Amino acid sequence: MKNRNYEGALNKLHSLGVFGIKPGLERIKILLKKIGNPEQQIKCIHITGTNGKGSVSAMLEGMLVASGYKVGKFTSPHLVSYNERMVVQKQQIADREFADLVYEICHCATDMTKDMQPTQFEVLTAMAFLYFARQKVDLAIIEVGMGGLLDSTNVITPICSIITNVSLDHMDKCGDSIEKIAVHKAGIIKKNIPVITAATAEALDIIRETASKYQAPLYIAGKDFYCQEISKSLLGQKIKYFAGKEAVEFEIKLLGKHQLTNSAVAITAFKLITKGQKMQAIASGLKETIWSGRAEIISQDPVIILDGAHNPAGAIALRELLDDELLRAKRKCFILGFMQDKLIIEIVNILCKKEDTIIVVNAAPDLSRAASPEQLKQLIQAPTILMHDYQQAILKAKEVVGKEGLVCIAGSLYLVGNIKKTLLQ
Repeated sequence: MKNRNYEGALNKLHSLGVFGIKPGLERIKILLKKIGNPEQQIKCIHITGTNGKGSVSAMLEGMLVASGYKVGKFTSPHLVSYNERMVVQKQQIADREFADLVYEICHCATDMTKDMQPTQFEVLTAMAFLYFARQKVDLAIIEVGMGGLLDSTNVITPICSIITNVSLDHMDKCGDSIEKIAVHKAGIIKKNIPVITAATAEALDIIRETASKYQAPLYIAGKDFYCQEISKSLLGQKIKYFAGKEAVEFEIKLLGKHQLTNSAVAITAFKLITKGQKMQAIASGLKETIWSGRAEIISQDPVIILDGAHNPAGAIALRELLDDELLRAKRKCFILGFMQDKLIIEIVNILCKKEDTIIVVNAAPDLSRAASPEQLKQLIQAPTILMHDYQQAILKAKEVVGKEGLVCIAGSLYLVGNIKKTLLQ
């Protein structure tokens, strides 16, 4: 049972949701100054990218902890509880500390004028910086909320910047083309600070230009480093990392071809940050890393996969995994839910084949921007089953595919989190 103080803090956070998403650094700078600029008291690694941020953060965290560093990690969104967003030494912040920080930060914001009231994400960002400073972490992994350039995390001068990749997402805030979105992602690049990226084509051109402008050393996946698959099963993959003359084998639990690139980025960042090999720390850190809600297998008969694929690039990576020889022959049923601002038709066309069964649900019934099952049924051209109850949707999907089949829950991290809550209950 959560205590009243924690529940009150959550209500306070939810009330901040009315301020919506307001890109810009003016509010967060005022707020951080009021609490003593904790972001200046910690060494940070800054991570942006359309997909892969969470996986890279988790792998990097695992390697750094295994190497003896005290590590903080700030990620978003959460799946089950807000506490997941602030982690030290792989332990989520306690309810009491979380609640105290909410009240402390919100109290500091009371005299900020109405038009300068911080958003929910800005309050969470300030909380994370203050928590990590008080915990005296050696390093803090800070994941961008959206974009980069105008994101509230972009007040730090990190020791390393990571841009996983760039594809179409959050187009209403970051622009309607890869080039415009890349400008936002490249906005985290700072003078003389090394940048690691897995971006390609026109996005890479913009990152190259920006890195050159700020004299930031640039390390590019596929050119300076990469990983190859050696073998795989539903329990994980054996991979080989290449950089220069170096070639080393590791094991990872994370599934999917896209995790080869994420692993390569994380290993390169670790080597750069620690200025040494520490192969044992890399091996044990990678082997232990799990990342909830990303190609996460939670059952074997039938196989049930949770994946927060909510943009076309994420859908391509997920479908590639489903078409792998490990899963190709299985009958598939999708449980899908989306936010209204996503490229729903494009994502569904990538994810689902005509022989697959589709069940549509509301990804987040408490959020007005979630698409209703009725809206989704109208949008999706293929035959769909409309359902309002998660438990019934899971039972129906299992019935459709049988014990030898596969149920895939995707389309939104909110949906994945809500389904996890349902399964936990």
